[in-house]
Amino acid sequence: LGVENHGVITINNSNIKGYSNIKSDGSVYSIGIRNNPKGTLTINNSYVFATFSGIQNQGTLYVNGGIYESYYAGGFYLSGTNITPYISNSTIRSCDMPNGYISEIINGGYGYGFIIGGSSSVNNNSIYMDNCEIYGSEEPFHFRNLGGEKNNTLYIRNSKITTDKKIDIGNDTHKLYIGRGNNFTANNTNRPSSVIVTDEVYTRNDN
Repeated sequence: LGVENHGVITINNSNIKGYSNIKSDGSVYSIGIRNNPKGTLTINNSYVFATFSGIQNQGTLYVNGGIYESYYAGGFYLSGTNITPYISNSTIRSCDMPNGYISEIINGGYGYGFIIGGSSSVNNNSIYMDNCEIYGSEEPFHFRNLGGEKNNTLYIRNSKITTDKKIDIGNDTHKLYIGRGNNFTANNTNRPSSVIVTDEVYTRNDN
């Protein structure tokens, strides 16, 4: 674990890396930054890497600029409840395991650009994303259903996915709002019925 936040922090122009193997039983893995439910994290123009997830977020999150990546969950594991992260001007992606480190997860279940979900309590989140480049070797991004997650929504504009793999929307309660300026459509998902195409420009509405 590179950084763990329970308070209010701002990180600027930094390199944060977490190295470890990944055990299939979940006993060993690394996270670049863990932002806990009571945490408020603002991060600008930084690089965050780990083997399991770049930033694992359960609190208040503002991201502007930078590169966020990991082997398993990609740049972000968004696993809060009733939260509204804002992520802009960033590269978000899966990556290879670093030299000398081993993952026991080798037959699927990795290679996401980012993940929304994590357990049965990860519900009713609204994520706003603007001007991002997203790559996942297996999926650009993934709305989980495995824990019974419900009612998670992504509002995204001016962004592109750099893979021909499908976006995975785990169930009908999750929604993907595709705003202005993206390079993908409902047909780039496994569940077009959960996609709403708009001409909206999604920005932070709290300042």
